[in-house]
Amino acid sequence: MVKQELIKRSPVRIFEKSIHGGLKSGDLGVIASRKGVGKTSVLVQIALDKLLQGKKVIHVSFTQHTDYVIAWYEDIFAEMAKKKNLENAAEIKNDLVKNRVL
Repeated sequence: MVKQELIKRSPVRIFEKSIHGGLKSGDLGVIASRKGVGKTSVLVQIALDKLLQGKKVIHVSFTQHTDYVIAWYEDIFAEMAKKKNLENAAEIKNDLVKNRVL
């Protein structure tokens, strides 16, 4: 699968439709729930979607160590690349990391 197809088929497209096209410039989104429900997973998936589109991402966490957050990005990207047979996965991953600040 090529990167553009991965972007098109992302579950984030369904989420964006549910909130009428997603957040616009100047909007702020909040994801809140109790511990262990999956907030970090959802945020990393949204961030990876934006990174795949060539956008820059700043990920701020006040409670999680940077190594923990990096592991989430690594694991989710690796699983996505494996399940979708992403072409040039290592090259794409390097581009994503360049546009991410934790």
